[in-house]
Amino acid sequence: MVSRKLPLITIAAAMMLMAATAFAQTDPGVQAASRGAGQPLASVTANNPVGILDFFNDGLDRFQNVEAV
Repeated sequence: MVSRKLPLITIAAAMMLMAATAFAQTDPGVQAASRGAGQPLASVTANNPVGILDFFNDGLDRFQNVEAV
């Protein structure tokens, strides 16, 4: 009885492995165009809540400031 279930288990395991490789993540590689990274979100540019745009710009200035040790 055990020998009859072994091929079924093997087939089921093989199918699960094949499904896992079908949905595997892939690396898209180097992106050609600018993705808009570093830009504020729409809610920030709309200044909602009030003062968030100033907060963002202050953080952006601090981030871009080059400091030497």
